[in-house]
Amino acid sequence: MPHWEVGRKSTESRWRVVKKNLPLETIRVEGREFSIFQEYDEGLEELYVVYPDFESNPECTDEGWPFATAGQESCAHCMAKTSDEPLPEDCGGCGWFFRAESPYDIIGVCKCEELKRVV
Repeated sequence: MPHWEVGRKSTESRWRVVKKNLPLETIRVEGREFSIFQEYDEGLEELYVVYPDFESNPECTDEGWPFATAGQESCAHCMAKTSDEPLPEDCGGCGWFFRAESPYDIIGVCKCEELKRVV
């Protein structure tokens, strides 16, 4: 793992993180950069990926569209992508969620007029 040094504690069989807060990667969306980190859960003894928390710390494009992660819980304004589909459970399945590069982008922009902020 290039961004993490993980080693064994001498007296225990649990892993520990030696270096913290190093970005795993940087994602660029709508002219903005967002760092993606890894953290280590000592109880589970595994690394996990940490994405920006746009629900707790909202951020918007210069035009006022809110950023969102595909895994965020869908809001009251969610829309199915087609009339045949049920309402999505997360932003990634919402018809308002715009991915700039590929259908697999984890960070995108919500294009719902109800959520757009006046800038």
